[in-house]
Amino acid sequence: MEVEDTLPNLHGARVLVVQNDPFVAADLDLLIDEAGGTIVALTHSERDALFLLGREPVDAAIVDPNLAEGEAATVMWALESREIPFVIYSPKATGHDVSAYVSKAARPFIAALGIALELAAEIDEPFQFLL
Repeated sequence: MEVEDTLPNLHGARVLVVQNDPFVAADLDLLIDEAGGTIVALTHSERDALFLLGREPVDAAIVDPNLAEGEAATVMWALESREIPFVIYSPKATGHDVSAYVSKAARPFIAALGIALELAAEIDEPFQFLL
């Protein structure tokens, strides 16, 4: 395995995936599992995502910006207001055949999710570095 193909350890982080494309969602599920994370749910709508955010512990999320009009923004606002780190991922933006490239294209986003989780943990003690 090449260095660029390694995934961070998500240390069991509970990840919500909000994704329009079921094939992309399934691929993200596999990558998150490979990185040591746990999927809270794979959903494709604002309504389901908000329902889950109100009932399940979520440590991080991956959001597709191509949900129905305005839905992605609402989900991202809900995540932000709960101080849940998230990354935005849409393989459709690459212009490639999604089924052939999702795993490789999604790896940097899983890595970004790992970094976001580490930073969120540091922010929990924002003034610790001043001591």
